[in-house]
Amino acid sequence: MKPTKFDAAIHGPRTHVTADDQLFYFGEYTVGDGYRGDTNNLIANLKKSPARRGLPEWR
Repeated sequence: MKPTKFDAAIHGPRTHVTADDQLFYFGEYTVGDGYRGDTNNLIANLKKSPARRGLPEWR
């Protein structure tokens, strides 16, 4: 994945982000989309114990 620079003009203003801050992200989480998409899979795997790696639930 390639990092993308956060743009307040596209994503809207954030309360804890100032104009001097530089933010980057690697993907966008899609609410209610389960395990569809690379970012949702990555987030779901990060929530699991490393002991679960290699099991069918590890995506």
